Amino acid sequence: MDTQTLNSALLEHSKELKDFLDYPIFFDGLLTFSASPAVDELCQELLQTLEFGRKRTDLRVAVLKAILANLHHAYDLKAPVAVSRDKNAYTNQGRYLADYCTYAITISVVNSLIDGGWVHYKSGYFFDEERKARCSRIWPTDRLIELFDKYLNNNAQHTDGLLIYFPYRENVVLKDKEKRLIDYLDYRALDHFPQGRRA
Repeated sequence: MDTQTLNSALLEHSKELKDFLDYPIFFDGLLTFSASPAVDELCQELLQTLEFGRKRTDLRVAVLKAILANLHHAYDLKAPVAVSRDKNAYTNQGRYLADYCTYAITISVVNSLIDGGWVHYKSGYFFDEERKARCSRIWPTDRLIELFDKYLNNNAQHTDGLLIYFPYRENVVLKDKEKRLIDYLDYRALDHFPQGRRA
């Protein structure tokens, strides 16, 4: 069963939908796409329809690529992507993390994809008395699957090594003698973030 047929079946039969939602791929902010003209074209077509505003657009594009990479990986496995709407899931993750995947930016990109009709969405829940919780689930609509097919799946010359992990890195905080933060460039991140950043 292809994923488009799967989408139709899921929306029509609650049991199939429940089974599908029970086995998600959890969103991994370090999973992204390698540099590729096909990926750039895919993102550009999406960006024409998404309401991002002008604030921190470079970071939103980086998060968009991470979300699309997760959706594409899950699409191949016929699974949804679990995305937490809990702010605590985006903080205190230790020394190694994809710092561009903040709560505000990640959820704003997810909401834009939902509002634009690019992903299906099933909200999560939390039952305090029973201490049960489930992250929200997203998976590509037929509309997004068509873009995957157009730019990625039917472009074999562009898809070798398409999915990569953003390299783990240790945040280094530089301060002067007065203990003021010093801005610096992280050259390993220049492909993703053309501007300097503060650790």
